[in-house]
Amino acid sequence: MDINRIIIYIIGFIFVFSSFLHSFDVFVIDPILSFCFSVSAFFFTYAEVTRFLLFPYKNTQRKKLKIVIDIIGISFYVIAFFSIIILPHTSLLQNFGVNKLQDLSNHLTLLGLGIIIVMLASTNAKDMLYKRLYEINSEQEEHIKYQERVVNDLINELDRLKSKEKQNI
Repeated sequence: MDINRIIIYIIGFIFVFSSFLHSFDVFVIDPILSFCFSVSAFFFTYAEVTRFLLFPYKNTQRKKLKIVIDIIGISFYVIAFFSIIILPHTSLLQNFGVNKLQDLSNHLTLLGLGIIIVMLASTNAKDMLYKRLYEINSEQEEHIKYQERVVNDLINELDRLKSKEKQNI
């Protein structure tokens, strides 16, 4: 496993552990931090959705399209990390009331959750499509093998008839 993946796992487990600490009032999350977590989660979700939707185009030969796809994905990750690391410590959110931040946080949480659920359904549909395409491919391979046997049998029969004709001459 590469180091980048390990670091991502560690960060994810720290957030999971933090949620348990928050349940026991050991880790206090103020409304601004809660909002920033929601913004970050939303953009992580969008980064994954973008990766999911644009994956078929990732190996395109069009260099400009590859660059645009990479920029879109990276931009969502940058905004997500910015929302966790920098945004909570700026004065940008100080003018919002607690209720407004909570409303925005709830909105982003529900929107992100909905997107993830739709993406899961789409992944299942894609998996079913791939399974059906594999079945069709297997059926076609069997049909091709059958046709090859028929052709070989006909060739053998033709060779046998040629050989028989030569014997009669």
